[in-house]
Amino acid sequence: MKLSVCMIMKNEEKWIEQCLKSIHGIADEIVIVDTGSTDKSIEIAKHYSAIIKKDKWRFDFSYHRNQSIDMATGDWLLFIDADERLLGNVQELKMWLKTVPSDCSALTVKMEDIQAGQVAMRFNPPKIFRTGKVKFENIVHNKAMIDGKIGHCDIVFYQHYGYDLDAKQRQAKVDRTTVLLKKRLKKNQKDYEAHFYLSQQYGWSGNVETAIKHANEYLKNKDNIGKEFNKSVYFSAARMCMTLERFEEAKMWIESGLKEIPNDLDLALALCELGNLTNNIGLMAIGAQNYCKIYKQFENISKTKGAHFTHSYKPEAFAFCSFNLGVAQVKQGMLTLAAMNEALSKSPPAFKAEIMKNIDVNLNQSGLQRIET
Repeated sequence: MKLSVCMIMKNEEKWIEQCLKSIHGIADEIVIVDTGSTDKSIEIAKHYSAIIKKDKWRFDFSYHRNQSIDMATGDWLLFIDADERLLGNVQELKMWLKTVPSDCSALTVKMEDIQAGQVAMRFNPPKIFRTGKVKFENIVHNKAMIDGKIGHCDIVFYQHYGYDLDAKQRQAKVDRTTVLLKKRLKKNQKDYEAHFYLSQQYGWSGNVETAIKHANEYLKNKDNIGKEFNKSVYFSAARMCMTLERFEEAKMWIESGLKEIPNDLDLALALCELGNLTNNIGLMAIGAQNYCKIYKQFENISKTKGAHFTHSYKPEAFAFCSFNLGVAQVKQGMLTLAAMNEALSKSPPAFKAEIMKNIDVNLNQSGLQRIET
């Protein structure tokens, strides 16, 4: 069995060495379409025996990805970008691929987006394909058009570093991507997916109002999009509404999302955050409790997430929700005790004495004691 690694690049000397090291030993061939590098990218790639096709940049990522497919001669194609690395049991991948059922044409793989040394987001894009079973569409934010069933590979995973940028680099990337997404919409006004990615890009650059407008446009066409509707929009839109203190709108996004994906980690966090911001103990408790429950099960359910982004599988988010759950429980306990005391003040003395005796027994069992005030 022959494995081809496919890549497109331009001026990637910052990343390319680590990328190629990560697939060293498993690639029977490395095919790269270079769209005009002027740095040392080609020199580095040749050191790893890459087959390189030079072409001018056509403002169309899918065009160049499909060029790399035409160059490849392997039974399987593994796509990787220069700012990505392949990790896990990499050296076992080819042997594992031999066990994949013959009717499976593509494999999703866990992707971790790394920013500032932390995992900012996780999702499971299709990255490994049988030859002849995939072509790419869309000039930016490509979509793999797969002929056949899709499985999941859990012995390797990717890390992506392309968004680990300073403010100037980030804005340049947003500007480039936004131009291409607008070009997609100009070509096809029914390219609703472009609205989703425009929402993400504008939100990432801090243009929150415009981001929310595109999120609403995407949601408005949900029925037209069908099963490919990216439910990550609920969380990102809710978060952006909260930054503008549009809390009712944020609640609408969260509640709409939870109707479709009740066990979503991000939406549970958003509900806890909304309760915290609005001093709504009930929302805070429900969100925090659900988050802590889903967090412990996440690794088992994450394989089914597909392209759905997950932002909040982080220990600090778990700590935040655990703390707020505790706060909510204490506040609710205080309210309950206050209501009990009011009721006891109107109850017969014998009944009140019996209740207080039971309270003291329970406190003593917990190593606590009641203080008269």
